[in-house]
Amino acid sequence: MCGVCGLASDPLKDEFDKIDANDDGYISLKEYNDYYTFEKEGFETVTSEEWHEMCEYVQAKPKQGINFYDFRVIRKMEDKKTERLEQIRLDLHNAELADPESVRILLDDFHKIDTNGDGYISLKELNAASKSTGVDELTSEQWHNSCKFLKAKRNQGYNFEDFRIFHKMGVEADN
Repeated sequence: MCGVCGLASDPLKDEFDKIDANDDGYISLKEYNDYYTFEKEGFETVTSEEWHEMCEYVQAKPKQGINFYDFRVIRKMEDKKTERLEQIRLDLHNAELADPESVRILLDDFHKIDTNGDGYISLKELNAASKSTGVDELTSEQWHNSCKFLKAKRNQGYNFEDFRIFHKMGVEADN
């Protein structure tokens, strides 16, 4: 609540203002990464290429940064991705309740692919398994995009939860 005018404040605007460290009305790549690296545990910094894609999406100049309206559009896009991910998780949960045997089979597959036993499937491990079964390998760009969607760390790979979602997305794409 604004103490001066009595109107409710906008949490998204408040977040934007916190990120905009130099108060110029624009968020730069550095400000974006600095803020989220500090505020969100496990946040993987946005690369220059990703920043350019974000700016291109909202028709902003990457060197200038994104203004509040651009930030709102980007956050809305991120929220839609999160909603989609949550819906997939819910669908998986319901399917697993109906068929717990499928979870055991998927877990066995996960452990077969995770050849080093670290609890994560890397791009190298996934492509080795794909090659041995005659399935197309993922490119590094596809890997990067799927990790970004799943909020998995590219250098770490998919944990079982990520693998379940990745598998479901592949099954949906085949249908």
